[in-house]
Amino acid sequence: MHLLIATETKLQVPRSILECTIIDLVSSLGANQQLHIVLVGTLTADNLNLYCAQKKYMLSMMTKWEAAKFLKKEANAAIVHFGVHINWAQQHQVYFFPLALPEDAKNKSFLALFFIKKAFTVWLSNAHKILCYNDWTIFYIQQIDPKLMDKIVNIQLPIAPDLPLQWDQLAAIKAQIAKGNNYFLCFTSLEKVIPILKEFSIFKKWQHSTMQLLLVLENKQMLTKAQEQLKGYKFKEDVVLQNLEEVCNEWIAASYAILWEGNTFSTTYWFTNIIRYEIPILFDIKTKLPSGWGKAGEVFSFSTQLALSNHLKLYYKDELYRHERALAAKDWLVGMLSATDHSPLFNNIVFSHIK
Repeated sequence: MHLLIATETKLQVPRSILECTIIDLVSSLGANQQLHIVLVGTLTADNLNLYCAQKKYMLSMMTKWEAAKFLKKEANAAIVHFGVHINWAQQHQVYFFPLALPEDAKNKSFLALFFIKKAFTVWLSNAHKILCYNDWTIFYIQQIDPKLMDKIVNIQLPIAPDLPLQWDQLAAIKAQIAKGNNYFLCFTSLEKVIPILKEFSIFKKWQHSTMQLLLVLENKQMLTKAQEQLKGYKFKEDVVLQNLEEVCNEWIAASYAILWEGNTFSTTYWFTNIIRYEIPILFDIKTKLPSGWGKAGEVFSFSTQLALSNHLKLYYKDELYRHERALAAKDWLVGMLSATDHSPLFNNIVFSHIK
């Protein structure tokens, strides 16, 4: 049996998320010696290359040309892709694993976005099954076309394992990105940068702390515009601007709290990681949360004057409250996952269709 995983995507998926998902897929199947896993495409990420090197006994790597040649001789195979044309995999079972939506590509031109949307529809239509691993995926796919629900398989993956980092590892991360200080990690849209900076100013004037603010923008164009907005800002030495592509799980684990506004579908992969790392989440009320997910954090309007600054002050001054909020979210997540543990494991899905 052969499973080919395409390692490239045309969708706006942060590379670290694509890496983690591929590793999750391989980890969920790796113990089964009957399955030969092939990674198809160009791999440049250090984490994924290192993982592949460590698991060489169960993995192969091929170019698309090599995969096409290989599949001509192998009928017993299936393909997983994350949003890419797979003309090299004709006549085989195809699983589409959407980690982003076309609308997430906000830096694309109108014409490029048109073609991405068209391709996305084709990927959904051509897929034997659409793989979903949490409520977020189902919530958005259902909005696109309710008829696609017949193709959706809500699978279990070993996502967000409890891998606590040691204090020295966290300290190294803080030294790398926040001058060694604690920091609020804020996922935001460009439109909310100035309002959030104003609220952070109020917090800094109240507390006189070394706390830093890491603002994460969705692409380089937004990052450049945010840098212009930061000029002349009183506390600019305590603000760090980052591109979404640079964010990794270690940054999340080292953060003091997460501020979530202006998120894209692709980044929702990180939510369970945030909770399991016991980092509290503050959601802007305009964030589109699936049913029940309001319990994953505190939900309020970032636009209401003093609302965000008061919350920053509360979390900063009351470490016990911060910890209690994080544990409450973790208890909720455990309960939710337990209630949905009937979802099939990914390897069961694969082996039920590869004969």
